[in-house]
Amino acid sequence: MQVAEDGGPRLKPRRRKLTRREARRVSLWVRMAWDALDRGEFDLAASQARKALALSPEHREAREALDRARNRRSRSMEEIDREWRTIRERLEYDITPMPEITSFPENWNEIAVP
Repeated sequence: MQVAEDGGPRLKPRRRKLTRREARRVSLWVRMAWDALDRGEFDLAASQARKALALSPEHREAREALDRARNRRSRSMEEIDREWRTIRERLEYDITPMPEITSFPENWNEIAVP
């Protein structure tokens, strides 16, 4: 059992019951978070889930949406890094001079059109 500063038992703060309006808002924000996740808008999804959690800190779906938004965002950033690495490697290859391709053949004077 945890003890409060005054020596008495530490009680968990009681959650107040949400009003209907607050419950509808939480439900809407959670739905908006999942919709944003489906569209790949991870920052928006996290923002909507945080709004829901501000009113209802123990809301399981809001917590799950927030966790999923964070995970997918970090995975998305890893994919972007991997793609940029591939692009950079390709660019380095493409801009590397290739003298045997760009030089003229020795019989150029014979085959060139006058």
